[in-house]
Amino acid sequence: MGHVRSVADNVGAVALDDFYKLDFKTGAVFNEMTGERVQVLPAILWKELRARLEKGFRGKAQAINSEIGSILGSAFADQFMKRVSDPEVLVERMAEVAAAAGWGIFSTSGDTRYGSSFTVTVANCAFCDGEGLADSPQCDFLVGVVSGIAERVYGTPHRVLETGCTALGECVCRVEVEETGGALETAGRSAFRK
Repeated sequence: MGHVRSVADNVGAVALDDFYKLDFKTGAVFNEMTGERVQVLPAILWKELRARLEKGFRGKAQAINSEIGSILGSAFADQFMKRVSDPEVLVERMAEVAAAAGWGIFSTSGDTRYGSSFTVTVANCAFCDGEGLADSPQCDFLVGVVSGIAERVYGTPHRVLETGCTALGECVCRVEVEETGGALETAGRSAFRK
């Protein structure tokens, strides 16, 4: 039976410096868990990037954003899977790091142990921040990230759809994840599933 977990439940328990360290001498920011360097991209620049992709690649920008997100999501999962073996804990830690990165407040509900079906909810989502009202969900990058994470962590294909978005006038962005069955065709995909 699934349950809801929210990064907001940890308010006061964790701080930004639990996740990132700024080296003032070099101007570099490091992930405390991996020791790897990270970078910060202001939401206003993300919005500009999306607008320019849409202008330059009419009709293909959403697919491009989603594919870039999927690559990042699977790489993100690879890094975490080196340190965390329990899928539920892994998803929870990744949500905490995403919140610390300024992506919004992430909650998950459903089956994050085996990945059969679950929902990711993001309050104050950075990927549609400042967007005016739209005709369709705007968080294609987020959908790609969630897709890449789900397929890497669980080792099976998943259908990932944004079913709610603040750009549609809703309070939160909501991404539904459902296992579609079968095996992934991409080599090198690992999973916790046996």
